[in-house]
Amino acid sequence: MFYIKTNISNGVEIKIDLFEDEIYTQCPKCGKEIQINSEELADIIKDQCLASTNVYCKDCAKEVI
Repeated sequence: MFYIKTNISNGVEIKIDLFEDEIYTQCPKCGKEIQINSEELADIIKDQCLASTNVYCKDCAKEVI
Protein backbone atom coordinates (compact mmCIF):
# COMPACT_ATOMS: atom_id res chain seq x y z
CA MET A 1 0.00 0.00 0.00
CA PHE A 2 1.27 3.47 -0.86
CA TYR A 3 0.19 6.63 0.89
CA ILE A 4 1.02 10.28 1.27
CA LYS A 5 1.50 11.94 4.63
CA THR A 6 1.96 15.43 5.96
CA ASN A 7 2.49 17.01 9.34
CA ILE A 8 -0.10 19.72 9.80
CA SER A 9 0.92 20.85 13.30
CA ASN A 10 2.83 19.72 16.37
CA GLY A 11 2.37 15.97 16.51
CA VAL A 12 -0.58 15.91 14.11
CA GLU A 13 0.08 13.80 11.03
CA ILE A 14 -2.31 12.85 8.25
CA LYS A 15 -1.81 9.74 6.13
CA ILE A 16 -3.91 9.14 3.02
CA ASP A 17 -3.85 5.80 1.20
CA LEU A 18 -3.29 5.98 -2.55
CA PHE A 19 -5.44 3.82 -4.77
CA GLU A 20 -5.00 3.49 -8.51
CA ASP A 21 -8.21 5.37 -9.35
CA GLU A 22 -7.43 8.24 -6.96
CA ILE A 23 -4.23 9.71 -8.44
CA TYR A 24 -4.56 13.23 -9.83
CA THR A 25 -2.32 15.95 -11.19
CA GLN A 26 -2.83 19.34 -12.85
CA CYS A 27 -1.89 20.37 -16.36
CA PRO A 28 1.05 22.79 -15.97
CA LYS A 29 -0.28 24.96 -18.81
CA CYS A 30 -4.02 25.40 -18.16
CA GLY A 31 -4.40 24.00 -14.64
CA LYS A 32 -7.03 21.40 -15.60
CA GLU A 33 -7.20 18.47 -13.17
CA ILE A 34 -6.18 15.18 -14.76
CA GLN A 35 -6.85 11.72 -13.35
CA ILE A 36 -4.04 9.28 -14.07
CA ASN A 37 -3.74 5.61 -13.17
CA SER A 38 -0.62 3.99 -11.74
CA GLU A 39 0.33 2.21 -14.99
CA GLU A 40 0.19 5.47 -16.98
CA LEU A 41 2.20 7.22 -14.29
CA ALA A 42 4.87 4.50 -14.29
CA ASP A 43 5.18 4.79 -18.09
CA ILE A 44 5.55 8.57 -17.87
CA ILE A 45 8.10 8.84 -15.07
CA LYS A 46 10.30 5.78 -15.78
CA ASP A 47 13.69 6.96 -14.42
CA GLN A 48 12.63 10.57 -13.83
CA CYS A 49 11.87 12.34 -10.58
CA LEU A 50 8.15 12.22 -9.75
CA ALA A 51 8.19 15.76 -8.30
CA SER A 52 9.46 17.31 -11.53
CA THR A 53 7.22 15.32 -13.90
CA ASN A 54 4.54 17.26 -15.77
CA VAL A 55 1.47 15.74 -17.40
CA TYR A 56 -0.38 17.89 -19.93
CA CYS A 57 -4.10 17.58 -20.61
CA LYS A 58 -5.07 16.38 -24.11
CA ASP A 59 -5.77 19.89 -25.40
CA CYS A 60 -2.50 21.41 -24.18
CA ALA A 61 -0.48 18.34 -25.24
CA LYS A 62 -1.52 19.06 -28.85
CA GLU A 63 0.05 22.52 -28.57
CA VAL A 64 3.23 21.30 -26.86
CA ILE A 65 4.03 18.55 -29.39
